[in-house]
Amino acid sequence: MKTRTATLLLIAFAGMANADLERIYDPVTPDAEAFEIVRTAVENSDLSVVAALARVHMFENARGLGAESWLMSYLGTGSVPMRDYGQVPGLKEFLIKHWRESHAANGFNADYDANTNEPWKGVPGLLSRFYPGDPDVHALIWEIVNTDATPAVSLRMMALQWLNVGRFTTHEADAYRMNVLASETHPTRGYVNVGIAAQGLALTRRPEALGSMIDAWRAHPLAGNEIALAVASYPTGQLSLHAEQLRGFVDDAAWQEFGSEAVKKAMMRIGAALPVINEH
Repeated sequence: MKTRTATLLLIAFAGMANADLERIYDPVTPDAEAFEIVRTAVENSDLSVVAALARVHMFENARGLGAESWLMSYLGTGSVPMRDYGQVPGLKEFLIKHWRESHAANGFNADYDANTNEPWKGVPGLLSRFYPGDPDVHALIWEIVNTDATPAVSLRMMALQWLNVGRFTTHEADAYRMNVLASETHPTRGYVNVGIAAQGLALTRRPEALGSMIDAWRAHPLAGNEIALAVASYPTGQLSLHAEQLRGFVDDAAWQEFGSEAVKKAMMRIGAALPVINEH
């Protein structure tokens, strides 16, 4: 799953920035100076700031996936620091305006299956990273979901990632995630969406989502690692209510042999939460 996610997240959004913007990549540049460089670019409607920030975001994604060293080698550069660009005045509005204009100009089709160097496509990801929980970003995600002509399986994947990166925990966000668990049928990529949806549901641990995750675990075993970690985040009392369904996963020897340390710990926690069966 990580390989597929990395492939999508590391699309070449890293266009060339102007000389001043290049300085935000340098760890030696103080945060205040980097913020001022970005503020000036926004004030001057310099669209190269979008490519510059996309490169920053790309490195942040690579760090999260454990792929930063690979990315530095691939691009022939050093590490790029992540800073709190959300505090730059006017940046959010600038990015939203740029997205809407670019989206309309491209026929409301970001086409996330196309491996093209178009920094505007990375704007929703930037907004989610820089403005977690922000209602304007939340609204933009639904605007994209309702208008974009990207193939459905890819659009779901992107929307789920934006919701997770932005740590959106609204009922609307969780309803979307639960709908993916229940309805995802893509034969080769559906399990990826299911895994991302489960990761998002772990942010809120709504009781009504637990049964949906268990059902999805059975239907999409390739998403089992992500679902196991999400299910294990639930309180013991909630897990015990689903003991009959969960016991089959706990008793499966495959996770003991092939699971990561995190997954093994998650499965042991789930197992410990289940009532002991009296065999006498």
